[in-house]
Amino acid sequence: MSIAPIVNGFPLLSRVARTALNWTQEHAANEADVPKISLARFEIFSGDLSSAQIGRLFCVYEAAGISFTSTTDVLRIEIGQATAEIASASIAGARRSDYKGSQ
Repeated sequence: MSIAPIVNGFPLLSRVARTALNWTQEHAANEADVPKISLARFEIFSGDLSSAQIGRLFCVYEAAGISFTSTTDVLRIEIGQATAEIASASIAGARRSDYKGSQ
């Protein structure tokens, strides 16, 4: 497997992985020791991260249960079952608290 498609698509993959984990940019940036503004720009393809910063983000997401794969023309994010259950519970809890606050 070539890592080039993953690296080239990593701004999008990062945003999707964060969303799946219910993480803010600030949380992901802190976990990977990357400036939040740099991550924000990177995820909208208007800034670059160093290879070391990309590597740290990659490792943070993998440690959280997200894996990335690619074929010639497809990028995939795989979310482990345990990670999906934790993220789902977190999202559901946030929705409940948001709902309560709007009444």
